[in-house]
Amino acid sequence: MKQCTGCNSSSESHNIDGACIPWKSNQVSNWFINARVRLWKPMVESKMRKQRMKNRMAWMRRQARMVQDINHEANQCTDRRLTECRRVI
Repeated sequence: MKQCTGCNSSSESHNIDGACIPWKSNQVSNWFINARVRLWKPMVESKMRKQRMKNRMAWMRRQARMVQDINHEANQCTDRRLTECRRVI
């Protein structure tokens, strides 16, 4: 890409075939598209990855609580049965 080195702001210089415009409009557009892919996309993917991990950890905590509740209920039932069996004996 050609850099503008000696342009002034007179109307003559602006009529010189775009010599003072370093990038064409499609190049600017491409730069923004590439910047989005380069910067924005990894940032969004990182946030999504963190959110998925957070959701996965929350799901695992819920599952662990359910297992604890089931084990607690099973232990209580076993304790009641033992108590009932002792009464019978």
